[in-house]
Amino acid sequence: MEIVATSRVAVGIMTMALLGPAMPGWAAHRGHKRSEKPPAREGMAIIAAALDFPHTHRVRPDCSHLVHDIYAEAGLPYPYVDSLALYRGAPGFKTVKQPQPGDLVVWRTHSGIVVDPEQRSFYSSLNSGLGVDYYDSHYWKHKGKPRFYRFQGIREQQSASKLPE
Repeated sequence: MEIVATSRVAVGIMTMALLGPAMPGWAAHRGHKRSEKPPAREGMAIIAAALDFPHTHRVRPDCSHLVHDIYAEAGLPYPYVDSLALYRGAPGFKTVKQPQPGDLVVWRTHSGIVVDPEQRSFYSSLNSGLGVDYYDSHYWKHKGKPRFYRFQGIREQQSASKLPE
């Protein structure tokens, strides 16, 4: 099942789906156990950039360019690499077993941004347009087991910016 943000209503629904779990009390209302670890600030910046992307860009990029552009707009730039290079492990990214919102989900031929790990949803450039899909669906399982990566470059930049002058 694919959900494509093509109207303000869809964007509103997508906003709640993406950011709702980060809001206080959301987990209790949804019947989910609240995570002990709050979502990373970087993850929310990535999700916010993804939500804004369709409104600020007219051209629909392929999946790896979309991920690259969204990370750059979230203030997390990295040198562009295609999905296969991401899958193999690109510089600045660390493999993770438990993805968080904003992490990459990558197959050999496709990449996206994790939206909600509990729902196994991700945002990407899909055949139907920019939207959210589920990495445990039959279609994506057919592509093979995905790998998850977390951007680490921001940690080095933050540490460097806090050094005394």
